Amino acid sequence: METQAAFWHYLVAPFVLAAIGALWHVARALWAPYPERFTGSKFTDWHLPLGYQLTDWIHETEFDEDGYYRLDSWRNLKVAVALVVAVGMFFVLFSSGVANFFAACMNATLQWLFDLAVFRWQNL
Repeated sequence: METQAAFWHYLVAPFVLAAIGALWHVARALWAPYPERFTGSKFTDWHLPLGYQLTDWIHETEFDEDGYYRLDSWRNLKVAVALVVAVGMFFVLFSSGVANFFAACMNATLQWLFDLAVFRWQNL
């Protein structure tokens, strides 16, 4: 049985996507094996694979002196959250398949949390 997206799924979606954007920001900052900027020149670093990207150039993403993505930058956090929310909401609003998948994931997560709470309550 396929889950249909309800109105509350659309209301909760930006908050869930914002949390995913914050996690993306933390993951990019903490688990980068190599620096994303090597030369300090925006135009040269553009062509590095899995490094400095066009969106970094457009949004003026901040990097530390060694070329790594800065975790302590509010600008980086705002850009990461805004991009995930904007792109995610675009797909949730204009694709019924994505909206239904998102709703099914949200329902499964809430059911799992409820079952976990009941299990914990029963096994005090």
